[in-house]
Amino acid sequence: MDNKISPEAQVAELELDAVIGFNVGQFEYGNWIFQIEKSGQLSAKQDR
Repeated sequence: MDNKISPEAQVAELELDAVIGFNVGQFEYGNWIFQIEKSGQLSAKQDR
């Protein structure tokens, strides 16, 4: 069984960080690129 955290769970966790006051901007986590906007909206895309 695969114990990796699903990308959806990671995004939910990162969205929580964004709401708490994570810096606005772009950062990479593993092979994912996350973009945090001033509204607190978080988007993620996989870097191939």
